[in-house]
Parts: sequence; structure tokens; C-alpha cells
Amino acid sequence: MPYLLLPPPQSIVCVGIDLAGVPHRETGVAILRDGALDFLAAVSGDDEIMAVVAHAGAAAIVAINAPLTLPRGRCCLDDECPCRHDPGTRSRELERELLRMKVPILATALIKVLARRGFRLAATLRAVGYAPLEVYPFATLRLLGLPTTGKRTQLGRRRIHNALQPLIPGLDHPEASEHQLDAVVCALTAQLWRQGRTRTVGVADEGRMVIPDLAAIEAAAAREELIAAPPLRRVAKGGATYDLGEPPAPDTVE
Repeated sequence: MPYLLLPPPQSIVCVGIDLAGVPHRETGVAILRDGALDFLAAVSGDDEIMAVVAHAGAAAIVAINAPLTLPRGRCCLDDECPCRHDPGTRSRELERELLRMKVPILATALIKVLARRGFRLAATLRAVGYAPLEVYPFATLRLLGLPTTGKRTQLGRRRIHNALQPLIPGLDHPEASEHQLDAVVCALTAQLWRQGRTRTVGVADEGRMVIPDLAAIEAAAAREELIAAPPLRRVAKGGATYDLGEPPAPDTVE
């Protein structure tokens, strides 16, 4: 009988993109492969971003720090368009929900340059088969209890970098820029999504954002701790031992 040769398990690859509003400014990009940092860089134009995504592979999960959808009822973000006043909505439900959670975030219409680039990049990714996730590094750091302040100082970036190291093997880039660190957090959020440890804020017909789900993370950690723990043992009469949950031999029952 011939052996059944199974293909090797496919790596889980997550791409994080901290998108700049304009191409001449730094966009941070990071790739996690099976949870470990595989690539970290600063890029600029959309072509460079797409090259990194292509390098990650067709099965990669892509997470972007930028608005990827318009507020409900808006056809654009132009101030001259009638949709600016009817309905006149500047923010999306996901942003209002984060604010209710005391996670500060700007309304989509207040960061229209970044939002427009986010829309274009998301459309380009979808056209070649990806389904990009909208994420927010600040929310991920805040919800995970990690440092969020001081990204514009070397000391603050080092503090965030050091806090992320236990979560991301291979992260040894103490000189990483704030945009590169945010890209790492975007990729980490995508990895949590792939593991079923996230939830969304927002509504389906307007756009949703992926954020960590603390209850799911804690439940998964408890399961992993239970699996990794050595079996508890008891000593029965006569000095015999058995694992809890496994009945002892009849002649050793207390």
C-alpha cells in the first residue's frame, strides 16, 4: 500500500502596513511568519508596498493602519460635495465605538488624505485577491496593556519595542522607527485575527476594524497553559502513582 504523503503545513504569514498619507513619507511594513518577525522595512510608494505583499505570498493576511471605508452616506470626502452636509457624517461607527471605549481616534473625514490613500490601496489589494483588514496599532497596544506613548522619542520607541519582544520572536530592532513599530503591531493584530483572538468594532455596511478580544486571548492562554502543564499526580496506597483523571489500578484504590 503506498504511503500517503501530506504536504507540509502552510506557514501563517501576516503583513502589517502603517500607511503614510502621501507616498514621499515613510510607510512602515512588517511581515510575521508563524508569529516570528521575518521582515521589517520602511517604504514609500504603493508599488513598493505591493512588492512587499507579493513577497509575503498569495495566502498572506494583510492589515493596514488607515481608514479603508467611507462614513455611512458619504460618497466621498470632498468638502465641496453635497454629501459633506447631507448626511454630513465625519466619523464611522467604529470610530465612535472606540471613543466610547476611551480609545482616542480621529474621524475619517479629519484624515482624508490618509483615508483616500487607504481606499486606493485596499482596492488594489482586493483586485489581486487579498482581503485587507483595517486595524489600529494604538488600540491594539492599549487593549493589550502595552505602552502607547512616546513613539516620537527614542526612549518611547525603545519602551514599546521592549514590550513587544516577548510577543514577537525575532524582534530585535531597537532603532526601529515609529512607523516600523506600528507596522509590527498591525501584523501582530492580523496574527491574532488568524488565531481567532480578535473582535470587530463598527457595522458591516459601513466598515469594520479588527481589535484584540481580551476574553478570547485569556481563554486561549488558559487552554495553552493547561495543555503545557505536566499531569497532576496522586500517590495511592502501596506507593503507586496515577495521573488525576486516570483511575488507579483496583488494588491501589484508597
